[in-house]
Amino acid sequence: MVNRKYWLAVVGRAQKESEFLTQGWWCVQSEAQEGDRLLAYRTQNSGKNHGIFALCEVMSKPDPQHENASFCTPYGKQSGELFFTKIRLLKEFSTRLGLQEIKTDPLLNKLSCVVRNFQGTTFELPETGFIHILELLGEKIK
Repeated sequence: MVNRKYWLAVVGRAQKESEFLTQGWWCVQSEAQEGDRLLAYRTQNSGKNHGIFALCEVMSKPDPQHENASFCTPYGKQSGELFFTKIRLLKEFSTRLGLQEIKTDPLLNKLSCVVRNFQGTTFELPETGFIHILELLGEKIK
């Protein structure tokens, strides 16, 4: 059995979505490990295509010494320090799970990312929340 963690990455600006899908890295907590799964969420204030839009895999342990580590410094002040890690896109979703669906869902509306209003960081998700999100998106569990 794989012992993995699940994360939700908050992607703010509109142009960051395309960067997120192609750059191959993101900022995560030091507890992240190779094989973890990361869902990408575009904030509502960044445009009309907000919501959870992609599933990625963490490809390396977070590296505080990486040359791009300084990018992560301004984020995660309330959720813990964030570090650079390599990621790989597994799937870009054809439909998105938006803010209204998340806030009105009885399981999802209690998640820390919702309570904190998706404030620019990476949030750890419980496995039940991750699985429920994939089910709502009509995806198979990965």
